[in-house]
This record gives sequence, structure tokens and C-alpha cells, in this order.
Amino acid sequence: MTLKSEKITLGVFIGATAVVAVPVTVTLAAWGAGFSIGGISAGTWATGFMASYKGAVASGSACAALQSIGAGTLLAAGTTAVCATGGGAVGGIVAAALTSGEDENGGKGSSKEASG
Repeated sequence: MTLKSEKITLGVFIGATAVVAVPVTVTLAAWGAGFSIGGISAGTWATGFMASYKGAVASGSACAALQSIGAGTLLAAGTTAVCATGGGAVGGIVAAALTSGEDENGGKGSSKEASG
């Protein structure tokens, strides 16, 4: 395995990790704030946030979006597919950054450049 392919593998690994970590981390953060599967938990930051809407929480608002996340929508297959696309992009960007300026053998420059 060449150095370049090892770096590409690392980029793919980072992207795959992002696919799993991002939805789980965001969902856990929403749960920690009080947005749970059963609704907003009493006595949490989420109750104060919802109260700031004075009983008129509109569809698509930040409060509604956080409650949706707390209900586990980021862990659903459809949303995970969107995250997978983002994770693939992250992996590709990392791989490209790690391998920029390398020839096909994983080295800097070609043998022609070194001798000429």
C-alpha cells in the first residue's frame, strides 16, 4: 500500500466516523438540553427556550427543530443518508488535502522532476 493510498484510507475513515458521530452527538446534545423522545422535559433549558415562544412554537422554528432532533429524527435512516453524503465529502476533502502535490506512488514530484 502506498503512502497516498494510506492517506486516502485515512480520509475515508474520517468521513465514515463523521457519518456516525455527527447525528449521535447532535441528538445527545438535544437530549441533554431537555428535548427528549417524549417531548420537552420539565425543569430543563428546553422549557425556558419553549417558554420564550409564549406558546406559539411555529413549525420550522429553532425550538421545533430541536424537538424533532430530540425525538430521534437524526438517527433515522433518511437523515443518516444526508449525513453520509456530508461525511463522504469531508473524507474526500481530507484525502485530497493529505495527498495534494503527490505523484501516483505517494511521493513528492516525479522522477523526471528530480533528475531534470
